[in-house]
Amino acid sequence: MKILMPLLAVSLLSACTTPAPNKVQLKMEKALVIQEMGEPNITAGEGTTEFFTYYLYPSKQHKAAKKLVPYEVKFVDGKVVKYGIQEE
Repeated sequence: MKILMPLLAVSLLSACTTPAPNKVQLKMEKALVIQEMGEPNITAGEGTTEFFTYYLYPSKQHKAAKKLVPYEVKFVDGKVVKYGIQEE
């Protein structure tokens, strides 16, 4: 039981911090995006427009090559208006 509790804590923690870009939707509030994706790697904004940038491995090939890809979420008035992988 002593071993099980730390393992459970680690698995719950990793589940909470793994970004879930497939759960982001239009009109989603910023707090919910943070709940699903975690804190962004980069934030920027001006006025009522804000951008969150996350660096993700979108596929197993990207992860194997250790190639992170920027995933951006754009908010206007605190709600998602655009999201997805940034084109390079």
